[in-house]
Amino acid sequence: MATTEAEAPNRFAKSNANAKDVKSGGKDGGKKDAAGKKKGGKKKIIMIVLALVLVAAALKFTVLKPKVDNTPAGKAAAAAAALDATKGEVLPITDVTANLTDGHFLRVAVALQLTKSAGTVDPSEASEAIITQFSGQSVAALTGEKAREKNKAELVKKLQKLYPKKVMDVYYTAFVTQ
Repeated sequence: MATTEAEAPNRFAKSNANAKDVKSGGKDGGKKDAAGKKKGGKKKIIMIVLALVLVAAALKFTVLKPKVDNTPAGKAAAAAAALDATKGEVLPITDVTANLTDGHFLRVAVALQLTKSAGTVDPSEASEAIITQFSGQSVAALTGEKAREKNKAELVKKLQKLYPKKVMDVYYTAFVTQ
């Protein structure tokens, strides 16, 4: 049986349509519901959303995890934050001179960061705590940022015992050794 030229393009068009049907699973062999839409679309979306949630959770607990500051100053700051989150007045303490070893001395001035609910604070007890903290130490034990921060953290602990729920932090305003 011979085909004419007019029938030839139609025959190729039909074979191309059949080839597409074969690739997609046949005319009715693909996964489609009664309306002709593909099935499984909702499942894919749910799986993608679930995967994104799991990735976000993993990032939060690993990469974005808040770092814990285990230095003495970091621990003191965390304790102060646990006391009262609202800062109040800053109380300056006049210069205090402490005798160090080997004939040296330290002149230190601090300011106390009080909580908002602190009320009035007598600075004389704080001055005594400062003298107790620094007296008898060597210049080497007070030199360097780590040494100052360590002593500051210890001083904050002492002051928080003296003034419960009143002192949040201590700021050095002068620190001179001679």
